[in-house]
Amino acid sequence: MQSSTQLRGNCQCCGRQQAVVGRWMAKHGYTVEHGWFQGACSGESSEPMQKSRTRTDGIVAQVRADVAKLLEQKNKLEAGTAKPEFINRGTERKPDLIPFAQGDDYQQRITIRKVIHEMTFKASMGAQFADMLVEVADKYHGTPLIEVEKKEPPTPIYRGDKKISQNKSYTYECRRVEGGRVYYVLDKNGASLNGWIGTQAWRKLENA
Repeated sequence: MQSSTQLRGNCQCCGRQQAVVGRWMAKHGYTVEHGWFQGACSGESSEPMQKSRTRTDGIVAQVRADVAKLLEQKNKLEAGTAKPEFINRGTERKPDLIPFAQGDDYQQRITIRKVIHEMTFKASMGAQFADMLVEVADKYHGTPLIEVEKKEPPTPIYRGDKKISQNKSYTYECRRVEGGRVYYVLDKNGASLNGWIGTQAWRKLENA
């Protein structure tokens, strides 16, 4: 008989509460901007934080070491004892890099200012992330796993499903679902209009 409850624990890599399968964290995704973590979280290969914090402590030590290096380099840039390697005359999507020494005075000053800002911000994000992991580990390590009632899966949304607008004036027809969005088409005064609506809002509408 399938259990109606689920064991959950905190991931050693991202700190978030996720399902536990056997000894290990279930597969889950995680994205943190500014280069610290992106894509799927590697915590699925670790025990939950309630059982172990070895990996957490290793991540914290590494992030704090990286933060220290960033701040050291930032201080050198501010003191004028170090320079960026390149100047980007383009954009992030379409970079146009030249060696720093080839830039004019204005380009060099703007680049130094930008790099200092980016390093400061990234170091701040890293320090906050490390502090968060320590706080979660201190709170949950050594405590029991959390048992919760399983939630019923949301009603699936399929291409061709139709919903009636709240004012009963239009009928939406689902064309596709991407992430948390339902992309639809509706007929308004003889014209086909395209748009999207959140999946939660879509499910609350009355079926056509």
